Amino acid sequence: MKKLFCLLVCLALVLGAFVPVFAGSYDREDADEAGYVNCSARNSDGSLFSGAGYIYAVTLYAASATSTLTIYDASSATGNVVIEVAEATAGDSARLEFTRPVKVSTGAYADLSGSNAAVVVEYR
Repeated sequence: MKKLFCLLVCLALVLGAFVPVFAGSYDREDADEAGYVNCSARNSDGSLFSGAGYIYAVTLYAASATSTLTIYDASSATGNVVIEVAEATAGDSARLEFTRPVKVSTGAYADLSGSNAAVVVEYR
């Protein structure tokens, strides 16, 4: 009985030492369904969020034909373009979901064209 108890204790100690290796960090860019996601919505040009983050999905709602959306990794419309979306039909929407989220380091700025277009961005 003592041998079985010692074996179980040793096994628990060995497995306990490897748990942190398999757990990984919580906020990984390659994690699917990794927890909460923030949403930001705009119907005009402007900042979606500031600071570093990951964009998981973008939805463009087109009230007029040929609505477009450009998202910059910046606090204004002058940084690096990270996402471009277009919808040619009025009243339709275009949704992009990224299996590997788009990483931004400065923040996300939305540049919308087309009358009454709107965007929803899911990020963390």
